[in-house]
Amino acid sequence: MRAIDTLFSRTGKTLMEQRNISGNNFTFDTSKEASGICFLEIKQDRHVSRIKLVNPYVN
Repeated sequence: MRAIDTLFSRTGKTLMEQRNISGNNFTFDTSKEASGICFLEIKQDRHVSRIKLVNPYVN
């Protein structure tokens, strides 16, 4: 199965998106984003998972 992984800011702005992800591993480089809370959304078929993350990078 293929997934779409999207990283959102806490205000809902799309920061990054990866499509057609297969397998169990993926990477987002958040070093150029502001530090703070963001959300990862993983969509696979009709299933959606959302995870709250803390971005530790400081620009």
